[in-house]
Amino acid sequence: MNGWLLDTNVVSELRRPRPSRAVIEWMRTAGSTNLFLSRITFAEIRFGIEIHPDPDARLRLATWLDTIIRPMFEARIFEVTEDVLFEWRVMGDRLARQKRTVPEPDLLLSALARHYRLNAATRDIKHIKVTGVPVLNPWTGERFNGA
Repeated sequence: MNGWLLDTNVVSELRRPRPSRAVIEWMRTAGSTNLFLSRITFAEIRFGIEIHPDPDARLRLATWLDTIIRPMFEARIFEVTEDVLFEWRVMGDRLARQKRTVPEPDLLLSALARHYRLNAATRDIKHIKVTGVPVLNPWTGERFNGA
């Protein structure tokens, strides 16, 4: 599998006053052309902005999203297609039969990664790991190579 589909927590780390050195170094080493986002991540960030209690912070975050993140990834954004949604349903059904639950955004991200043959990068690998998708925690280096 080539390329990395970044979870929202990886992208959000870039906004922190002091982002993790490990994450920044991992992103630099991976190379920008190998880092991808999905519409799922944009929706999650927009939702976080929407529910933020501080109007000034909402404006700063919306500006960050529109002027930095969108241009940074503009040619590397994957859409949620019918085939991705089909993969999501099949994956969800398989996990349900195994009595495993995965938060919907993580399940959808996993389906998208599998469909486009990408690895996932997230701080919380346990939800992605159960889907069988290769995943890496850029904060710790913990890795699961897929099933």
